[in-house]
Amino acid sequence: MYSILAKSPWGQARLKDQEERTEENLNVVKVMVVGFLVAAGFIVSSIGSDGSTSQYPDSHQDIDKVTAVVMSQIFIRPQLKSPATADFCGVFESNWSKNGNDYVVDSCLDSQNGFGANIRTNYVVDMTYSGGTVTSNNSWDLNKLVVDGEVVYP
Repeated sequence: MYSILAKSPWGQARLKDQEERTEENLNVVKVMVVGFLVAAGFIVSSIGSDGSTSQYPDSHQDIDKVTAVVMSQIFIRPQLKSPATADFCGVFESNWSKNGNDYVVDSCLDSQNGFGANIRTNYVVDMTYSGGTVTSNNSWDLNKLVVDGEVVYP
C-alpha cells in the first residue's frame, strides 16, 4: 500500500513534505547542539582557576561601590515601617568610602511611613566585611547605623 501512495501525486507530495520536516527537525537539532556547546563554553570559561564559580572574589580589596551599597540596604531595611515599599536611591546617588575592611555608605530611600505616606529617609551604614562570600549577610558586621541624623545602632 505504501508503494501505491508513493506513486500517486498526492503520495509523492506527502513523502516530500515528510522529508522536508525531517530536514527541518535535523536543522533544529543542529542549532540546539551548537547552542549547548556555546553555553558549555561560557560555563567552563567562567570557572576560576581555583574551581570557584563566584563572580565576586573573597578579597575585600575587590569589593566595589555597588556591592557595598546593596549590602548596606540589608542593614537599613529592618528599620523601616514598610520595608516592602522601599525604593532605594541609585548607586550614583550614594556616597561610599572604604578603609581596609571597613565600609561607610551614605544613601537614601523612599518608603511608606506608619501612616502610608511616602517619605525620604537618609541613612549612613558603617559596616565591616568579615570575610567569606561578599554577597552573604553573614560576611558583614554592622558597626553603626544612622537614620535621618539619629544614631539607631549601636
